[in-house]
Amino acid sequence: MFQRVSFDAAFKILENKTFLFKANQFELFEDTVWPFDGVKIGSSNTSNIWSIPEACSQENIVTHIINNWYTDCKHVFVKPLNINILLKTAVSKVDTSYPIVELSPDEENQEWILLWTVTKIELSKSFLNIYWAPTHKKASQSRIIDDFEVQDPEESQYKIIEGSQEISEGNTAWIQDIGQLPLSDRPALRLEAELDQAQERFRRRIRDARLRAKLSKYRADKLASQFERKYGFYPVEDEEEAQTEYESNSSNELSV
Repeated sequence: MFQRVSFDAAFKILENKTFLFKANQFELFEDTVWPFDGVKIGSSNTSNIWSIPEACSQENIVTHIINNWYTDCKHVFVKPLNINILLKTAVSKVDTSYPIVELSPDEENQEWILLWTVTKIELSKSFLNIYWAPTHKKASQSRIIDDFEVQDPEESQYKIIEGSQEISEGNTAWIQDIGQLPLSDRPALRLEAELDQAQERFRRRIRDARLRAKLSKYRADKLASQFERKYGFYPVEDEEEAQTEYESNSSNELSV
């Protein structure tokens, strides 16, 4: 089953009696089932980033999104809605106003795949629009070289000794105890590769968390500016806001 999409029931009324419900952003992990890959970005790719994946318009996906939305927001309606009618009028669209995920300078030379998620739903008597945007990214998998050479088993550098019964007891001087063989000084390539991949996955999660934190701060500043324009003063952080969980943990560790 696909990742559940949650929605904020605090809707906004637009023109022509259109109701807007924002989707809550969620985190995508390595094992998350979310097959909405967009175009590749980074390196020399110049594809249109606003090319919405075809999977966003599939019937089972639209049904999944609408059911999630109705579960979270049905209590705001005076009368129950007809889900079948909503499914017939539902259309997937691109939310070009949403800030897409950005690449840092050290990521521009790599290839990334944009991942699309739902950002909002607009509802009226005549339509239901599901808006999508490329909000996440994942590293593009390395392409496998097709023209690699496969060594012929007959040409292997290792010789298989057959007919061991032909070795006489008097001709065993060349046999050496395996414990006396010198160990290879080459690194364990496979283990190191697995460790590098694990570190890179963890680093991507940290990077995505930082990007989400920056986006949250930008939204908070924007809301604070709107508050100032409406009420005439800027909302200053109170003591609880200023003391973050990270700072609290850090101070506790220093006092120990």
